[in-house]
Amino acid sequence: MNAARWIWASAGVILLAVGLTQGAPVPSQRVPPRGIAVVTETNTLLYLDESGQLIRQIDLRRLVGKSWVPVALSPSGARIALLDRSAGALRPEGGRIQAASLTGGMSSAEFPEETPADDEFVFSPDGKSLIGTRLVVDGAFGLGSHTRNIRFDLTAGKWADLLIQPTARADKNYPVTTHSVLDWSADGDWFLTKKLDGVACTGQLFVVSRDGNTARELTSADSAVFEARFSPDGRAVLFSERDRLCCLKLPDGKPVRVDDHKPSARVTLVRFAWRPDGRRIAYLACRKKDGSDRDYEWDLVTSDPDGSHAKTIRTSRNANWRSSQLLGWK
Repeated sequence: MNAARWIWASAGVILLAVGLTQGAPVPSQRVPPRGIAVVTETNTLLYLDESGQLIRQIDLRRLVGKSWVPVALSPSGARIALLDRSAGALRPEGGRIQAASLTGGMSSAEFPEETPADDEFVFSPDGKSLIGTRLVVDGAFGLGSHTRNIRFDLTAGKWADLLIQPTARADKNYPVTTHSVLDWSADGDWFLTKKLDGVACTGQLFVVSRDGNTARELTSADSAVFEARFSPDGRAVLFSERDRLCCLKLPDGKPVRVDDHKPSARVTLVRFAWRPDGRRIAYLACRKKDGSDRDYEWDLVTSDPDGSHAKTIRTSRNANWRSSQLLGWK
């Protein structure tokens, strides 16, 4: 290599190093980030190890813009789904979503504004599709409310209704249901759903077969489940209910309380995740600061699935529970 080429090559290495240090908009490596993925109130994606130490951080505002809020990570960790929260984007008929690459190896897929989209999303096991659930309020006091589960094809850039009918209907092709999709099993055969109660965002937890012909209740009819996740092997379920985190073993296990927070702590369990081997879990517990109804702080906790050997690995004293999230453990 002659001197001129050597100088240009060296300069390129230096510029690349500077770009990564300052948080380049699109990561250059093709290996997905690993660790416990937490989004802070400044829309920064942190990857932490089990001791709470920072492995890597990505400024999502530089990656996709200030108005896009992360809502889900793909199973491989290579893609992140984001919802547009800019002024006027979330109209009654829906808002915009996109799936952006975290490795630089894939292009983003952004769907048109008329796409029905709300806050709940889950990737398909192969990471090629994204399911969004939209609550549609009908009738007086929301008594006729239902949901639409939408499947987004990230390759084709198209969306279509996902038909899930765990309760009998005369017309099996009718896309409206009262079940909201919470998770999709790794083998692709099962969904976790919650049967909504009116306009509430909570409901009874079900496990439903992919074809919708088999459904089994996992919690009682008066339960108020908010979120749920299959374990990596599909043999257990984590779910949050009334600010409690519980775990049950499939098919017939009883819910076991995981967290040990008392009601007086005013804790809101925001998100939770399984370690890839299923032997540990992590959850983000937000709580109101003393004497305040608007200021929050959060603890990131890891434990065994039954709640034993719990350890707080990171704390934020100035948080916003609506924007602080635990996206996954990769």
